[in-house]
Amino acid sequence: MTFYLYRADTTNGTFSQDPKFSYFIHGDNAEHKVLDLYGINSSRKVHVYRTIRPLKLIDMSDVDTIKYLLSEATPEERRALEGSFPHKSNRVIRNSETTRDAIVSGLIYRRGEYDGYQAPEMKKSLKGDVFHREIMICNPKDKLELLESKKIDTAPPPMKGKHGKKSASHSPVRSIVF
Repeated sequence: MTFYLYRADTTNGTFSQDPKFSYFIHGDNAEHKVLDLYGINSSRKVHVYRTIRPLKLIDMSDVDTIKYLLSEATPEERRALEGSFPHKSNRVIRNSETTRDAIVSGLIYRRGEYDGYQAPEMKKSLKGDVFHREIMICNPKDKLELLESKKIDTAPPPMKGKHGKKSASHSPVRSIVF
């Protein structure tokens, strides 16, 4: 099954820097969300990718998954997890911050068991705004194909992709297969 992922940046979209991980928005209206959040610079482009194989992604909205990752993390990774994905009242909150998010992504990359993580729309606080859906993919150049890369003013129409399905596992980490 193929899924479509979106991001906006100033590159040509080909991962020429060979990143260890990269972030994407997915789902209905993902392109519009990318434009709203990250398309404010006229030198940016919207990139549309599709998965080239099934991806096993950690579900970062699951409290037990966060607790398990905390138990496996270094002190620095624990602080980053507790800051970016705090859990309160048996619910995970999303508090994105670039440096912390990169440390959390590095933890998942370093473990090597998963292709990255997915997070559905999540509240930023128990009463607050909602943070958009996101996917972080480890070694994205090995898992994605670039379909389109267009300047912001000529961005492609939205493509609708599937949202993934939960996988069965005996691990305390809840994951999604995309």
